[in-house]
Amino acid sequence: MSQTAKKANPRAFQHFYDVAHVVLCFGCAAMGILLLIDIDRFAFAFPVIFLLGAVLNILYAVSRFRKDRDRQSHRVSGTAFLLLGVILLGVAVVSAIGVFS
Repeated sequence: MSQTAKKANPRAFQHFYDVAHVVLCFGCAAMGILLLIDIDRFAFAFPVIFLLGAVLNILYAVSRFRKDRDRQSHRVSGTAFLLLGVILLGVAVVSAIGVFS
């Protein structure tokens, strides 16, 4: 019996990326609407919005790194988005400390 190695579907990551992008964007929009309703009651939404933005940027950076590994422009933009995601992650932590303390 021969065993065949299953190759990863190249579109699987793109499908995951698209679904995650839609879900995270709707989450950001919902949190923004909650903040417009009552900022004092829904102050917890600030770190959540920053966290969702960080996850979106990090996912986009991974997508840029995977897209074309030979092109320097994709690597530079992927690095920039990764840096932006890490900065937003730091802002989310600082915001959570401010909101929950």
